Amino acid sequence: MLETTKGIVIREVAVGEKDKLLTVLTHDLGVITVSAKGIRSVKNPNISSAQLFCYSNFVLYKKGDFYWLRESDLIESFYGLRSDIEKYALAAYICSIAEDFACVEEDTPIVERLVLNTLYSIANELAERKLIKASFEMRVAAVFGFMPDLFECSSCMGELNGRTVFDVMNGGVMCEKCRQRSAAAVYLIRDDSPDSYESLEPVIRFEITSDVLAALRYVVTAKGERLFSFKLEESSLDLFSEICEKYLLHHLGRGFATLDFYKSMIE
Repeated sequence: MLETTKGIVIREVAVGEKDKLLTVLTHDLGVITVSAKGIRSVKNPNISSAQLFCYSNFVLYKKGDFYWLRESDLIESFYGLRSDIEKYALAAYICSIAEDFACVEEDTPIVERLVLNTLYSIANELAERKLIKASFEMRVAAVFGFMPDLFECSSCMGELNGRTVFDVMNGGVMCEKCRQRSAAAVYLIRDDSPDSYESLEPVIRFEITSDVLAALRYVVTAKGERLFSFKLEESSLDLFSEICEKYLLHHLGRGFATLDFYKSMIE
């Protein structure tokens, strides 16, 4: 049985001397594994369209739950991701997150579009990488059930004013009065040991400024093609970036080897 679909190669594993197993985020089949026989041969006609990060039309042979690549036609190679090791590492992290979220077929068009916009922005340097990474993390969390409460106090449901805090664990922003009432509140200071909260702190909270709050609101509501169309001062961007990463990882309950690799590239 032959099936045709569009998809992004989000992971590849070499098998034997000439084959690969491709993990493909498809438009309508979910995340699937495709056996690509002889794809590593320079004579293979699919070699340029079935590489990591490529977005292509795929013709697949399916038997049971298994897929084999018959042919593919390149739509976008995102070549710029291969010219810079930091871009490559960040793109690999984005794809790892996508693989986690796109496990249900009806969700994959949403993830696919978000990943395509993100890879294009990284490859073409449309915004700072730190901003792209953080915006993707918060947007994908919001789209798939972890939308934080950013427009009213998550404790009293009143207006947000004064010195507000973002509560990572409870997914909301707390007003100054509620912040003061919370005697057990422990704020994660950015120059502490990055892993100290795991064993020492009962909560993960960040005191945030108005521009960081505005950025968080923007990335959960902006149209997809405008997701990265904003700027932050360096100190605010650092805080925004840390909030988004910790928020996503906390609610997923896991880390990513690709994130560790990306961090090793930029440190």
